[in-house]
Amino acid sequence: MLLGTTLWLANSSNMAHADQADGNSDTTLVTNEVKDTETTSEQTDKTDQNQSTQSSEQVQTNGENAEAKAEVAKNVEVSATELPAQDNKISEDAVKVEDKTANTDLKKTEQESSDKSANAEKGSTQENTPVITNNKKVEETAKDDVNKTYNITITANNVASKDGKVKTSNSVWDYNFKDGVLSLKDVKDGTRIYSLGVAPTGYKLLNPEVLEQNFRMEGNTAYVNGKDANVTLKYAPISPILIKYVDEDSGEVLSSSSVGANTSSTASLEYQAGDEAAIGPSKFLAHAIDIPGYELVGDATFIDTYNNVQSLGNYNYQVVTFKYKKVMDNPNPKQEKGSGAQYGEYFGPQWSTIDPADAFNLTGAKGLTYEHDNGDVEAKVDALAKKYENQGYTYVGTFNYHYNTDYYNWNEAATSVNLVPNKDVTVKYVDQNGNELASEDILSGNPNNPDQTNNGINNKNHWYSAGEWEATPKTINGYTLRTTYGATKGKYTPYKYVVTFEYAKDTTGKVIYIDDTNNSTLKTDSLTGFVGDKIDYSTTSSIADYEKQGYVLVSDNFSADKTYQDNADENTFEVHFKHGVKPVTPETPTPEVPKTPDGKTVVNPTDLTKKVNLTVNYVNEDGTQFTGTVPANAKQTATFTGVAYVDTVTGQLVNAKQENGSWVIDESNTATPQITWTSDKTSFEGVTSPTEKGYHVTNVSDHADGTNVAAITGLTKDSGDINITVTYTKNGEEVVNKQNLPASQIVQYVDDQGNVLREEKKQTAEFTYSGDTKDTVTGEITKQGSWNETSHNFTAEEVPVIDGYVAVSGYTNNDGKYVAGGFVATNTGSNEERNKVFKVVYKKIGKIIPVGPDGKTPIPDAPTPSYHNDPTNPTAVVPNEPVPNVPGYKPSVPTVTPEKPTEDTPVVYTPDTPTPKPEEPTGPVDPVTPETPTNPTTPQTPQEPENVVPHPETPATPDTPDTPAPTPHASVDNTKKTKSTTVVPHATVAKNTEVPDSPVRTTNNPEENTLPQTGEDDTTKATVAGAAINLISLLGLSGYGKRKRRKN
Repeated sequence: MLLGTTLWLANSSNMAHADQADGNSDTTLVTNEVKDTETTSEQTDKTDQNQSTQSSEQVQTNGENAEAKAEVAKNVEVSATELPAQDNKISEDAVKVEDKTANTDLKKTEQESSDKSANAEKGSTQENTPVITNNKKVEETAKDDVNKTYNITITANNVASKDGKVKTSNSVWDYNFKDGVLSLKDVKDGTRIYSLGVAPTGYKLLNPEVLEQNFRMEGNTAYVNGKDANVTLKYAPISPILIKYVDEDSGEVLSSSSVGANTSSTASLEYQAGDEAAIGPSKFLAHAIDIPGYELVGDATFIDTYNNVQSLGNYNYQVVTFKYKKVMDNPNPKQEKGSGAQYGEYFGPQWSTIDPADAFNLTGAKGLTYEHDNGDVEAKVDALAKKYENQGYTYVGTFNYHYNTDYYNWNEAATSVNLVPNKDVTVKYVDQNGNELASEDILSGNPNNPDQTNNGINNKNHWYSAGEWEATPKTINGYTLRTTYGATKGKYTPYKYVVTFEYAKDTTGKVIYIDDTNNSTLKTDSLTGFVGDKIDYSTTSSIADYEKQGYVLVSDNFSADKTYQDNADENTFEVHFKHGVKPVTPETPTPEVPKTPDGKTVVNPTDLTKKVNLTVNYVNEDGTQFTGTVPANAKQTATFTGVAYVDTVTGQLVNAKQENGSWVIDESNTATPQITWTSDKTSFEGVTSPTEKGYHVTNVSDHADGTNVAAITGLTKDSGDINITVTYTKNGEEVVNKQNLPASQIVQYVDDQGNVLREEKKQTAEFTYSGDTKDTVTGEITKQGSWNETSHNFTAEEVPVIDGYVAVSGYTNNDGKYVAGGFVATNTGSNEERNKVFKVVYKKIGKIIPVGPDGKTPIPDAPTPSYHNDPTNPTAVVPNEPVPNVPGYKPSVPTVTPEKPTEDTPVVYTPDTPTPKPEEPTGPVDPVTPETPTNPTTPQTPQEPENVVPHPETPATPDTPDTPAPTPHASVDNTKKTKSTTVVPHATVAKNTEVPDSPVRTTNNPEENTLPQTGEDDTTKATVAGAAINLISLLGLSGYGKRKRRKN
């Protein structure tokens, strides 16, 4: 066992040791090759030689370690920035791995990620479980194979080294792998090659699958497998352990330590296959340390296996972190130059401090536990740790740590118990610039040493500082302790701990406040501080206080960035003021008027306003209320305002001026201070007397300008108020603009020649305006008159039925009621619009004219009776007028209903001979255009016939037929699309199959009474009758037309 710092617990098997040599280059590792009964003949001699020299080599190795001064520590001090840029960082980027089984939160293992490109080069870094075979040596199956030989070449390549060499001090390895190559020539099948299933001490095999692919493996031993083999085994050095001691709140690294893994072992193929007694992975135990000013959070120990391997240019540290809670108020120690942590010095093994006598060997054999040959190894290690902790060492941990029940691992070069001697505490006394003010003190001592010479410190006999220490600041004249860096008491640590008492040089200063007006000092503030410190002072509040007292700041040469100087005169500052001036006006609140030292005021704001008022009053002589609009300037005020300039400090009147925006005393003005008066006006403008309806001005009491008030000038603050009265007298009145506007409606009843048929109906009305009231003085209309009414509604008159006449114009049909006139007259309308005449024009009613069969020629001496008026409709005649009886003739229709009551209706009569049945027409015959008479003559008025067919009684209302008959009208037969058109006469005639004697008889037979317009009678009888009527109609129309032309 190596006591490291460290103690090495050496294995009794073949062992050689070398430290990591160069932190930036290759790693030399401690390796062991176990004694194997199946070694080749080439190996036997070398193995025996190593066994015979084992004991002396162990002592010699420890001595070499003492002289080496912890080469492992040198290796760890390589920083991340010194590594190639493509590789991972050392500690910051480490991947943390927690100890799941320990169930502790104080320490974590941070496992850094390997360089991806390096991994790609070296292959998978995972532990590969090879297939362990138990095959015996292959027996010869044919005589031809007995003498067959093979060539084996195995190259060992270190992927983390530029030259690729696997460096180890294991002589067996070096013997077999000369220059990194194991070469066997002309060997037979089944020849034992080497224990390739066990990586060299300090290394891990990255491509174990190559072994099974090329060799026959029995356990960890490789045999020739009937073929040549030329393979490369890739090895990576096991990563060192980096221990960090960290502030859990800030993340600050308080200190750190590291231990290399060149004596450690990785899992062999047998172990990976499930053989727990085979060579397995080495373990380590990390132990927390004491840090002054901090308390450890959680457990003090952490155990894990070596999990990381190195890559080219990157150690890939396996990081263990212990966390601490800060319990002091002081800032941490200042960073020491060259320190490996932010402030806590890196520490590592110091071999020379350990007593070689405390090292002991560990022996064992495969399949046996450590306690089998060595007893209670755990107790021995604990005893060593306690012994050296008592002597002033700090137990950092055990590397290649073993429980008593662990199986013996002959591939480990040693078990290292890291015991680091504690460092003395350095106490420094400096100023803010780091200058030494007093000699530094070194605190050391170990009360556990029976020999208290030199306070128990005896490095030669392995006694270092232990227990509690305490640092006390010194009193340094002219200086004051400002800051203490680091704890002032605690336990000794394995790294250099420095307490720094930082002092500041005492100095003084002052700030003087000066009244420049009186050339006096208002006050002086003293300053005390430390040279180089920023002066913790402000003039702001004092300036504000003096400004409240009426002072005006003139200058201030102190600023917030001022620092204390070594020369006290340079720490003197002045603030200058002048007396301020307060302009006192009427608006100044009384409490703000500056007072004299005895609390009085020399001016009152209420005395600084003088007003002179003009008031013009308007009255009516008759005592009534004045109703005119009082002018805005009937009341005018001249305001005189005084401004008093008062010394804000003394309260006295002063002459003042403005300076830099502030009022100050005008020392150049020696006149006696007076109140300054100003006015918004010194005159009143003239006032024009307003008009009052119905009144006029008859008197102005003062300052008259005709009927107005004249302008008044020369006003002063001492002028009195002015009051003037303007008197009004009532005007006379008269009524004008009276009006009487007649309105009327006349409805006249005349024929078409203008002859009066009935007496006219007249309605009248009158619009009357009362007249306007006029002011006889001003001519102004003072009161508007009114109308008796502004509109009059004339009602419409009924249109009467006049016998023998029908109304043809000038009327209105209001839902069957015929009226004339009716309008609304207004007072604003013209005379014609107010007075209107409405004429209802009548025409005589027509007659029934009997004509011959030609439909034109009137029958001589035939009666021509007139139509009869409709007693309820002045515009119509009664329907169904009976045709007259003409002896010897038969009418074509029994009655007629004129469509135009004012026109005659011809009725065709035929002699009393049977009417032949008409033949079917062969086609339409174009009507003959009648001749136009050249000189029409006015027909004589026919005499009334003697025998007039009596007007029949109004027949009873017949039953409503199923199909309603259309309203009688002239109609056009469109059933045949020919040039011939059958025209029904204007008078509607009743259809009968036979022409009855007058008066015409009616029948209740629907077929006989079907009107021709319906077109619903399909019988032959109806057809013949219709044709006859159509023919008669054509003849009638022809005659009727001629007769009408003759009449016109």
